Amino acid sequence: MSVATEIIPRYLTPKLAAVYLCTPERTLRMLKASGEIPHIQLGGRIRYDRHDLDAYMRSQKRKGVG
Repeated sequence: MSVATEIIPRYLTPKLAAVYLCTPERTLRMLKASGEIPHIQLGGRIRYDRHDLDAYMRSQKRKGVG
């Protein structure tokens, strides 16, 4: 296990998830609403699994041309 995974919890608040993805919270909400990023709802609180966020980022990789 790396230092980064020891510091960052597995389940993130929307604010932490947005920081983790380097994106505004508004973008994260749109990705959640479109179903592109799964979420967990515990009572009235939303949480994001860091592994799902990593998988989403891997799915967004594009190869450069040239």
